[in-house]
Amino acid sequence: MRFATLLSVVLCATSLAAAFPSAGILARQDDDTSADTTADTSADTSADDGTVSDSSASSASVSTTSVSAIRPGCAPQAATRACTNPTVRKEWRTLSNAQKQSFLTAVKCYGTLPHSSSLVKTGSTPDIPPINPASSAYDDMVYVHIDLNHQIHSTGWFFPWHRFYLHTYEQTLKNKCGYTGPLPYWDWTQDTANFLNASIWDSNHNHGVGTWGTATNDYQITDGAWGTANPSPFYLNYPSHHAIRRNFTLQPYLNFPRPYLLTNSAQYANETFTQAMVDASVQHYTGDYKGFQKSFQDYQGPHAGVHLMVGADLTGLCPGNAPASCIPGETWSPNDPLFFMHHARVDKAWYDWQNRNAANKCAFEGGSVQMLDSLADYDEYPLGAPPNLSLNSVFPTDGILQSNVHIQDVMDTKGGYLCYTYQ
Repeated sequence: MRFATLLSVVLCATSLAAAFPSAGILARQDDDTSADTTADTSADTSADDGTVSDSSASSASVSTTSVSAIRPGCAPQAATRACTNPTVRKEWRTLSNAQKQSFLTAVKCYGTLPHSSSLVKTGSTPDIPPINPASSAYDDMVYVHIDLNHQIHSTGWFFPWHRFYLHTYEQTLKNKCGYTGPLPYWDWTQDTANFLNASIWDSNHNHGVGTWGTATNDYQITDGAWGTANPSPFYLNYPSHHAIRRNFTLQPYLNFPRPYLLTNSAQYANETFTQAMVDASVQHYTGDYKGFQKSFQDYQGPHAGVHLMVGADLTGLCPGNAPASCIPGETWSPNDPLFFMHHARVDKAWYDWQNRNAANKCAFEGGSVQMLDSLADYDEYPLGAPPNLSLNSVFPTDGILQSNVHIQDVMDTKGGYLCYTYQ
């Protein structure tokens, strides 16, 4: 099998970009005189919906010692506690069957929690459906990803915002659905040799994530804890009501909508997320956040390769019963709950890179405007064009994620606002 090296090496300075005001991009004016003074209008909800504002102490121990007094530099602003006993996130297949069942059951619980009226559509991504008031709290989380899609991919938001998003997901499972374990990750590097028949695809209706769908039923999975044959199946509501869909796609780049961003349209997707490809990102780019993110986020890199090979929902393809106005893309990808296990592995790659060298720990830069319309645009702005982000930039929330949380707050997974490590 071919394993071509596809990563473009981007050399750049590692100084932090200054914060500039932009729609949906707010900055705290503590000691940065260029920061935006606009108040954060995002709602902080924790009452009648399935999301939570924050509860870092659900299973990890924290003390009341000031974090900023302990960890200067990129120490969290939102944290007033120190992380003393972090949760350890583990690979899915290291969990016992009972632990797997507990997690899968909690995810199904998430799908039964009510929609939050606090969810707001910002319009940062065009041509998306309106909010569906008959949807669930899980659908609300999907909608946040739909609405903010252009803002949180191929920009400086990518790694930190998804870390923030995963934290909300994990805390909701714990605080609203009684889950007591860690958020597991899926190490897809173990599965590249035989992805179609990898051990992750488990049909057990109690502790399995399910297998693959077929064209005859619009690729809806029927088995596993979430499939349609389960006594309590898992259904989604965006862009239309449907079950989880998976379609094994070996060569997804043959019909890729932006071929100018590819180096080899015939490449097999499982060549893009091998351990060697991950190492090419994580073990290099010392102090070079821009180079690291670009190598990992490239469409023929580890992050996108997994999305595209699983296909259907994780790729963001429209269901067969979707309205004619449905536009496929990364928007819908959290419809498959595997999204969160996949992105936990993506987050682990950032975690590993941050902890590989002291120069990486607080390294951050990036713009806020996605630039994918041409290869020239992407080469110039792989992490987005200005207005630039800084550690003071405040995460967009769509009204249901915790308000007034900064990029700085998630730079350290043991900083106090967050309290976890990876096994």
